[in-house]
Amino acid sequence: MTTEAVTTDPISICNQDPRVNLNLVPLAVCAGARVFFDQTFNGNGRTCGTCHSPMNNFTIDPAFVAALRRWWA
Repeated sequence: MTTEAVTTDPISICNQDPRVNLNLVPLAVCAGARVFFDQTFNGNGRTCGTCHSPMNNFTIDPAFVAALRRWWA
């Protein structure tokens, strides 16, 4: 994650993304992904994508949480 992703408006970043410019990814999808994976929130300082991993189909289950706890320890 870069500092730019956290401090810059996701729309501005996505307007420069070649996938958006080539109409491969809609602007709203790109911006939503930037927020989900790059921006932290006040709850615990992590991004949504930290816990809602694409490797676990964006879900949280007890086994995945247990694995995260081992990783964070």
